Amino acid sequence: MKRASKQIAAVLFASMLLPGYASAQTASDEQQIKDLERQWAEAVEEKDLDSIVALFADDGRIMPPNAEAVSGRDSIEKTWRAILDLPELDFSFAPTDVSVSESGDMGYVLGTYRLMYKGKDETVQDAGKYVDVWEKIDGDWKVMVETYNSDLAPE
Repeated sequence: MKRASKQIAAVLFASMLLPGYASAQTASDEQQIKDLERQWAEAVEEKDLDSIVALFADDGRIMPPNAEAVSGRDSIEKTWRAILDLPELDFSFAPTDVSVSESGDMGYVLGTYRLMYKGKDETVQDAGKYVDVWEKIDGDWKVMVETYNSDLAPE
C-alpha cells in the first residue's frame, strides 16, 4: 500500500511541475521562431536566397494575394528569387505576435511588412501584414505556410 501511495504522490508532484516546464519550453520555442524570423529578414536584406529557402519545409507553401499558391522548395525559390530581383528593393518585416502550441510542434507568427521597389514607371510602395505557420520537423522549425496581404486600398 505504501508503494502505491508513493507512486500517486510522485505522479501528482510531476503533474504540478509539467505546466511550468511546458510554459518554459513554449517560451523557448517562441524565442527560436522570433530568432528565425530575424534571420529571415537579414537574409532578405542581404539577398541570400539559399538561407531564405532553407527556412521552408520541403512541402512548404507560399500563398500570395491575387495569385495562385506555390508549393515545394523549387517553387518557393522561384518566388523569392523574383522578389529579391526587384529593382532597388527595400523590404522589411517584423513579427508582432508569436505563439507555439502546447504540444510544441506548431507555431505561428503574425507580423507587418513594408515593401518598396522601382517599378516600370514609378516607385511601388506597399505595407501590410503577414502570417507564417511554422512546424517543428526533426527538431528544427520550418515554415509550412507563408501568406500576406496589403493594408493599402485597391487601386
